Amino acid sequence: MSVVDDSSAKPRLSWPRKVLYACGQGGNILSDTVLQTYLLFFYLPPSGQGTARIPQFVLAIIPVWFGINLLARFVDSVTDPLVAAWSDQSKHRWGRRQVFMLGGGLPMALVTAALFFPPDPGSSSSNVVFLALMLCAYFCVYTIYVAPYLALLPELAHDDKERLDLSTLQAIMALVGAALVMVGGPMLLPEHGQTDEDIQHMVVVLSSVAFVLLYLPVLFVDEKRYVRQAEP
Repeated sequence: MSVVDDSSAKPRLSWPRKVLYACGQGGNILSDTVLQTYLLFFYLPPSGQGTARIPQFVLAIIPVWFGINLLARFVDSVTDPLVAAWSDQSKHRWGRRQVFMLGGGLPMALVTAALFFPPDPGSSSSNVVFLALMLCAYFCVYTIYVAPYLALLPELAHDDKERLDLSTLQAIMALVGAALVMVGGPMLLPEHGQTDEDIQHMVVVLSSVAFVLLYLPVLFVDEKRYVRQAEP
């Protein structure tokens, strides 16, 4: 994509708005870190620390967790280029990036929390199907938000310095999002004898925080106002 240099006609992002844009990175990293940290423990806890919700192997050979993640990653590999193309070609009056972010943020927060509410409290095939479908859904809505969000950065920045500023703030907010899970998550759990309900409560709280962070750039960084005109 070649960008027409009309930066003189567009206002530059103030530092508060740069931070608000970077909050979207904190939200998606927070959501992803919740799943990376707690999902396997929730469905296949260590021996003596809970009941497994999915069988570990199919026919005592194929690891169920590996198979589910392989399926979800395949779905992710298909949706990535599709969403990128749709976003590039969008002519929506709200902007070609933020309309996807608006549609993807809430489902991503909801699916993150919903993954910890399987239909069966014990190990069952219904939980396997549920986990596979919900992980596929998660990667779909993750892509719908994150791909246009990342594509927005070079369009908001008018020069190399602004790109560096935004990239640096994104990295900082990514650390904040991960820290909210790694440090804040355990603070929401009792010190001893965590129950399933405790973990679910923690995940709902963290998903709610992710929801807020995901929508800060949508609400407070007007794509139509700040983005330079671009042509394919």
